[in-house]
Amino acid sequence: MKVQEYIHHRLMQSAPYTLTDDDKKLIDTKGIEEFIVRKLLSKKFRKFSLPEGGEQLIRDQVHYCVENNEPIKLNLSYGGFKLWRMPTSPEVDWSEFFYIAYHVRYMAPIAAAYEPGITLDFSSGDIAVTSVNNVPHEDVDQLDASLRTLLDVFTPHLPSNMKLSASRLHDLFESEDKFLAEGEKLRERAQKDFANNEHLANEFRRGAIQNVQLEGGREDLSKLSETELEAFRERAAEIIYAMYMTPQISGASKRGTIYLMATNISLPIPMITTGATKYSTAKFWAGLGVLARNGDSFAEYVLTPKQWEAVKDQEHETIPFDIVPLKNFKELLVYPKKFEFK
Repeated sequence: MKVQEYIHHRLMQSAPYTLTDDDKKLIDTKGIEEFIVRKLLSKKFRKFSLPEGGEQLIRDQVHYCVENNEPIKLNLSYGGFKLWRMPTSPEVDWSEFFYIAYHVRYMAPIAAAYEPGITLDFSSGDIAVTSVNNVPHEDVDQLDASLRTLLDVFTPHLPSNMKLSASRLHDLFESEDKFLAEGEKLRERAQKDFANNEHLANEFRRGAIQNVQLEGGREDLSKLSETELEAFRERAAEIIYAMYMTPQISGASKRGTIYLMATNISLPIPMITTGATKYSTAKFWAGLGVLARNGDSFAEYVLTPKQWEAVKDQEHETIPFDIVPLKNFKELLVYPKKFEFK
């Protein structure tokens, strides 16, 4: 299969789905709710185990939607920026393309079986990255605009009951100052939760290390001492965690919403960790999308900054494209074989 053929197929054929005999049997014997839950929890797409009590939370959300004849509402939470260490920053690139195609295919059976359908909303954590991660507002705005353009490219190829959308958390707050004030009130709780859950603390702290922009941001943080930088990052991690407990965000989650996460954290919400592609668990907004040949087909990767540094100078093809009207889709890097990252 040629690269162009593969990409066009991923765009145009990820959503169409015909229910199998097994699908129909499951719906007939167990009901549509059980069918939806099993598709959502499919190990083909889910990367990590659910947190304790997580399955019941998801079942409750599905039941609410089916009971009220509403679409299954999926919140695809993401950072709201393209990591500046990636050469494609500040706009979306093939990582977002692969992420969308992967999740459209994931949701296709539900759309085929459940008439009210599916909504997939890309929820941007933009207010956090501009206020505590030092990312310029214009970069966040550019990312949002480019994402919406990419969603528009996919939309004509989706069934009528599958909707893609984008939203921004900054719309829930009067100002960044109000957001920070709310976050500061909840920092003590964040500190307690971090003290009781090392994995949780490490995930948010690692995000702060990767995401706080030292140079070229809203302020020049490159001259901070190690002690000052550590304190800055710790505050960033705590406020971003606390963000999910603010009344504006915790109260805005409508009944029936299920969160799809691209990173392995455990929160007391109905959430599923799906990663970015079949082969990648990286955060798509902090990575770079490339292909690798895989027999007669291809493997989709979202490379982390470390992985990109390791492979960028390796032998590869550069294939021209005009499928998406954005600067980062004029070409696609294709590597000769699947990666073996440690």
